[in-house]
Amino acid sequence: MINKGKDIAEITELTGFQRSQIFELRKQFLLSGITALPDKRKKSPNELLTKKQRQVEDEMSLSAATTIQKIWLPQGEYPQIEVSSRKESRSIYGFLNIKTKQEHAFKTEWQNMYITSAVLTKLRKIYPTEKILLIWDQGPWHRGSKAQEFIKQDKNIRTIYFPRGAPEENPQEHVWKNGRSQVTHNKFIQKIDQTTAEFVTYLNATKFNYSFLCL
Repeated sequence: MINKGKDIAEITELTGFQRSQIFELRKQFLLSGITALPDKRKKSPNELLTKKQRQVEDEMSLSAATTIQKIWLPQGEYPQIEVSSRKESRSIYGFLNIKTKQEHAFKTEWQNMYITSAVLTKLRKIYPTEKILLIWDQGPWHRGSKAQEFIKQDKNIRTIYFPRGAPEENPQEHVWKNGRSQVTHNKFIQKIDQTTAEFVTYLNATKFNYSFLCL
């Protein structure tokens, strides 16, 4: 987040780390990679990428508020962008198969453990017999009883959790960034459901050549 120019106060609010801790973690990460950010709740990490199918998962919220990014224009020309400040939003669950580079995105109204369980059911229909290694963050909708119950009953899904405060390690975050750049930035969102559908269609039709930064 520091490398992307995020404000220190925003990083502190998201991670709970103070300024000195943030810069020390960044220093250690640059020196040692993801091992510099251990999850202290586990004494020994699970083996990484041992399953036949590998999926990296994350969620995002798509808002009707207009987002802005830099664009190139001929000298002397200026962009005209209609701006919306409406608070309407939709959520998207995204799974990136880092072996095939195929994205599987699903539109939802919001995020909770019941919806996570329903989305995992859809993912299982795409991979009906494969063993799945699912790597995701520690959101409560992932650890909730309904989501964990589905995983336990499935018997062929194994989960690994990303360490806290390391979104750059999740390839799915790069998918979100790409999708926003191509579909929603600098765009007046008049119908949130239509734009969300366009966003999901773009993701599912595009191959994303991302992997773990530490590999």
